[in-house]
Amino acid sequence: MIIMLRTSSCLTMKSSSLFVWCLPTLFTTAVYSLPSFHEAKDLNVAKSWYIVSLHSHYQLDSHLEHISRNTSVDVSTISPISAINGYHARLSDEVLYDIVQRDPGVKYIQQDYYLDHDSHALATIDSPDVISRIFRRWKKHTVDPSAWFVRKLTYWGTISPIPVKDGPSEYLEDSWKGVHVYILDSGIRRSHVMLNHQAVNFKGKQDTDTSPYVNEPMEDTHGHGTAVAGVVIRIAPAATLMNVKVRGTNRLGDLAGAISDVTDEHISYRNSKKPDWRGSVINISIETGITRVLTDVIKSAIKEGIPVVSSAGNANADAVTGPCGIAGVICVAACNSSYKKWAKSNYGKDVTIVAPGEKILSATSISDTKT
Repeated sequence: MIIMLRTSSCLTMKSSSLFVWCLPTLFTTAVYSLPSFHEAKDLNVAKSWYIVSLHSHYQLDSHLEHISRNTSVDVSTISPISAINGYHARLSDEVLYDIVQRDPGVKYIQQDYYLDHDSHALATIDSPDVISRIFRRWKKHTVDPSAWFVRKLTYWGTISPIPVKDGPSEYLEDSWKGVHVYILDSGIRRSHVMLNHQAVNFKGKQDTDTSPYVNEPMEDTHGHGTAVAGVVIRIAPAATLMNVKVRGTNRLGDLAGAISDVTDEHISYRNSKKPDWRGSVINISIETGITRVLTDVIKSAIKEGIPVVSSAGNANADAVTGPCGIAGVICVAACNSSYKKWAKSNYGKDVTIVAPGEKILSATSISDTKT
């Protein structure tokens, strides 16, 4: 829709007769287009929730002031997303269409939707012997034995014989020390012995505190996030595992806000030259679809030097979607111990690398020792 505003300036002069002089150069037509509106088609729409991006020259405070002058908005629902110079909020139809959409400073609006999560269960094995073997604090570069998938992930080339069995693996001492791996998932059971007290809640939250991005405690209530953390620390034993809980009854806007906040923290650490910090990695194991807002926040993270890693998905389809379909994302498909595609793994042109994904023994959220 095109909005046209007509203005004129006239100078009235008194003489023997009334004379009205209108300056034609001041008779103008201001034309601007309504911001693009992206519907959540065929998705589980989060009713009345929207993500709003502003033009780069426009300040969020100015936009919110513009809204408040015309109506009242529940400010408690507004969550800034700096990566898109915008915010995530619940808006009535009146506010959205009559005020927000007609603000020339608005770049685009994304209708929010709930993210779908796979519900596959994680097998658990209560085995203290396995735990002690997995989490031995060693100083040597060679660890023997290691799980088969750890060997594959730390070995340059193909391991023989096939299928790969448990055996020796090699590590760089203090590998990944100072690197923050942000695990955007279902939470992390930080007390699990495999994690060696190296998991930290994002934004200084306690385990029982509500996550900034989903109305659930920071602790893991599903199991997937803890399992991911267990795999990460097996490959990068000195990394700091950052628990960014986004998985649950959350919306796209919550995930976008989390990615933006992680990027802000990365920039802050980099600019302050934090001596014990060596960089960041973002891991997302959630299928999201591809939207403009998600593309923008992920591109912002990558631009700032953060590798963004995402799973390809578990539908055995040549249909990799977001985040994998976004340029620059490291998309990981899954194989088994014989270097063959895992039966459920997605595949296709968006896949960047393939890693072990079948029968992975890792930490679980139901116990401090179970795997």
